[in-house]
Amino acid sequence: MLSKVLAELAYGGGFAENAGTPVSTVTPDRKGQFLLDTTNGTWWRSKGVTDTDWIALGDPDLSLAELTFLDGATAGTPVASKAVVMDSSVESFMKTPGHIDAGRKRFEVFDDFLAAALDATDNWIVFSGSDGDATSAVTVTAPEGKVDMGSGGAGSTNDGSVMSLILLAKGSLVSLGTTVFECRVSFDQIAGTSWCFGLSDTLAESTERNLYKVNSGTIADGGLSLTNAICFAFDTDATAPTKWQFCSENAGTIAASAAEDAHTGGPTADTYETLRIEVDADGDARFYIDGTLVNSETTAVATTSLLIPFIGGNSADDADTPTDVSVDYVYFSGSRPSSNA
Repeated sequence: MLSKVLAELAYGGGFAENAGTPVSTVTPDRKGQFLLDTTNGTWWRSKGVTDTDWIALGDPDLSLAELTFLDGATAGTPVASKAVVMDSSVESFMKTPGHIDAGRKRFEVFDDFLAAALDATDNWIVFSGSDGDATSAVTVTAPEGKVDMGSGGAGSTNDGSVMSLILLAKGSLVSLGTTVFECRVSFDQIAGTSWCFGLSDTLAESTERNLYKVNSGTIADGGLSLTNAICFAFDTDATAPTKWQFCSENAGTIAASAAEDAHTGGPTADTYETLRIEVDADGDARFYIDGTLVNSETTAVATTSLLIPFIGGNSADDADTPTDVSVDYVYFSGSRPSSNA
């Protein structure tokens, strides 16, 4: 977004200002016009020429004073060192996986699974059951780089597959700032199966238990000793058996445990979807699918929780079908502590 703003300014396009959201308030001068909400510091761009055609672009990258300077520059003339000024006091991170977060403020893990083998020494811990169709996460040769995980079809206690970050000590402390989890996943089929993708305060275990089970309108622990966790779930035992579910647990209390929290859409076989969860310092969470905000949960997890990435699959209870899930990448980011004490 920053490059687009700078290009607009450099060639004389300028930008508009408004104290508050421009939606239903400001009529764009032209399609593609930029506008700065000076009250909230948010950038907008018009997709048309009516006052309902504004689209929010995200967090600002330059201050109003800096952009005013650029707006006064001669079109096409370089502005030397004033071209980009970042505020080091603001915690910021890129929305696109694979780009480095503000290094002084945040840490990140991004695994595109392009190596010959899964890094089970420094990054990941994986387990699978003894069922013949239950397979641990392993790298697979593919243009995008990926790992495949498989859940069994026996309906028993040994047909799961789980993966988490290798050490809980490498987790993100919620109270320090925004915690981000993102993965891109694809199911080979979507019947008789149960999967979770998200964050947990518990490591994957050799018993290959999952985070949650969604069955007939209820959400229950999947067998781990959890205190705090948050994830996307897909469970064909659910009342909405073809939809994504939103699961979270704060200090041992599962949200909507007696009532499913289902999305309006679900996965499609052999089709990648990008799942993203952002948890702020207050424990409030936002769920995104393919870049679109689809759900928000207040106090989803405790602010004292230390969270790590967790992915797990199992057979469903009512029907059991072997299922392979491809994970294209995993992205994880959190705020750095101010002390090493």
